[in-house]
Amino acid sequence: MTKPLGQALDALAAEGINWVSAVACGTAADSAHLLLLLAMGSRFGERTDFRGGQEHPFDRRSEALVEQLLKPALSDRNATLVYPASEPIDLRSWLALAHAQHPAPFGIGIRPDCGPWVSVRAALRTRLQASELTVIEERYPKLAPDSSPCARCAERPCQAACPAAAVTASAFELDRCIAQRLKKDSPCAYECAARNACPVGRDFRYGAEQMRYHYSVSLATLLRYAGTLSTPPSRQA
Repeated sequence: MTKPLGQALDALAAEGINWVSAVACGTAADSAHLLLLLAMGSRFGERTDFRGGQEHPFDRRSEALVEQLLKPALSDRNATLVYPASEPIDLRSWLALAHAQHPAPFGIGIRPDCGPWVSVRAALRTRLQASELTVIEERYPKLAPDSSPCARCAERPCQAACPAAAVTASAFELDRCIAQRLKKDSPCAYECAARNACPVGRDFRYGAEQMRYHYSVSLATLLRYAGTLSTPPSRQA
């Protein structure tokens, strides 16, 4: 059992899903876990066709990789994809329970290796055998509670770089961030200056096209939320 799972994790990493965290989500008796599949850096985006107009290309590719590579390697044949899915899931809380990232002052997660350039591409609910859990946890160890790079950052370049003053010493002011992004010709429309200013994990930073795509999607969501669009814009950047 452990060899096929290890091979599946290798194959996922080659496709850009290069970190997996397991979180217990049931009783000890039923061994239920949520597997969080993370993409660190730009590899996943580089191998995803998001320029052709397909709807939700990152989600569709994530689903396909889970079905083709991960599910066949698990002992639980009833493993269920819960993200991406129609029902919302509180990914931030699960990431905290998984010790997969630390909170950053600019409102997203950060890791000591790839910095803020990490995203959850899928989440799978499954029952894991002890040997399967060992394979995952040995390959992808949980982050130590004291390993946040922000705790050792005295300069706070993210705070100085934010034109909305949304990154403060005490909290991230989401309303300021949103107001700035919704301004006409905002420099924050298609990238985040605070995120870009973070010195951690620069080698993992997304390419320009991938960056614009992701921020176009989030901007479209903000515009719909603000009621300023009668029809949703294309997800294509």
